[in-house]
Amino acid sequence: MELSFQDSTRTLGRLPLLASSPLPPTRLRPVGVSRLGGVFCFDPFELYQAGYLTSPNMLVLGEIGRGKSAFVKTLLVREATPTTSILILDPKGEYAPAATSLGAKQLGLADGAGLDPFAGVGTSQRVLAGVLVGIFVVLYGRSPLPLEYQLLQEITAQLMVDPGTITLAHLVDLVDRGSVGAHADREEGRLRRELRAQFTRLIDGDLAGVFAVDGQSVALRERVVVDLRSLVDPRLTAFAISCLLRARIAQFAKSELSPGFVVIDEAWSVLQHADAVREMRGLFKLARSYGASVIAVTHRISDLDAGAAELVKDVETRVIFRQAREEVTQLTATLGLSPMVGETLATLARGEALWSIGTHQFLVSHRLLAEEFGLVDTDKAMRG
Repeated sequence: MELSFQDSTRTLGRLPLLASSPLPPTRLRPVGVSRLGGVFCFDPFELYQAGYLTSPNMLVLGEIGRGKSAFVKTLLVREATPTTSILILDPKGEYAPAATSLGAKQLGLADGAGLDPFAGVGTSQRVLAGVLVGIFVVLYGRSPLPLEYQLLQEITAQLMVDPGTITLAHLVDLVDRGSVGAHADREEGRLRRELRAQFTRLIDGDLAGVFAVDGQSVALRERVVVDLRSLVDPRLTAFAISCLLRARIAQFAKSELSPGFVVIDEAWSVLQHADAVREMRGLFKLARSYGASVIAVTHRISDLDAGAAELVKDVETRVIFRQAREEVTQLTATLGLSPMVGETLATLARGEALWSIGTHQFLVSHRLLAEEFGLVDTDKAMRG
């Protein structure tokens, strides 16, 4: 790649001097210019193989409009080889130009392409029970009460008799036949009728089309961008993302995919939901063995609950764009950064970021190539 980067809009010389390290030992994939001089390059797979990284996963943080999405899009375009697999979960519908550049399939759930909520469950009764609880939360807007939870456990056991044929249609039919809780009392009968009515919403009610009814779901191709804009309920978005992540994990586990990237943009919107956090934790943990780099993109650490914060603080590579001063204390405490680094984060200009890679820290001015502006111009619609 030609290294004729665009000029920066602000010099980095005014930033406080930070203890830094030699540039990462790679000449592949230029990202920008280091404050201390030299072209900053980054390739998580090469650096992992060289022992510079212990994990290829990344956390990208920053205020709105500071260059997070632009960085991720250009990183993917520059990193992608003909065999690189890519899954992008896109809650705002901003990755269409990048999808075209990457040759990725664009999947819109509003188009009637249903997801399989049971993809990747396999023969795990624990995972299936978690899926049913996740569906319950989407439909009821709350966690199940004790009797409801017991009923879901009974349904799970019935479904596991033949786990290879689990579908939404099968689930509703099972409840409708009364094969669950055959000796149920009146209260359990009422709960089963309510549950069936709620499940039916996914088949021919207000949530029809989001999930596959008979198992004929959309296929997650090698490269795909999933546009999630049509899912206005955060609980539904989180559950859909957990389903997509579980399906991708299953593809990696079966060696159906080449190594590559999984991008979760606007991760703050889903990291507050236990099922999505559970699937992300599983993917983060298994990324090395699958040859996957998971990139979680979010605004602030304060958007995350304690469980999600624990998850992201273990990510080795953090790319942190400007943070508001009131966010700095919590962020530095969670990620183990020094107060001086925190002061730096509050002064970064657009396109500038602190890279924290294990014990190494770099101040980098990210640069766009002229041909990349069309990939990242999220203000185009505002200008008409």
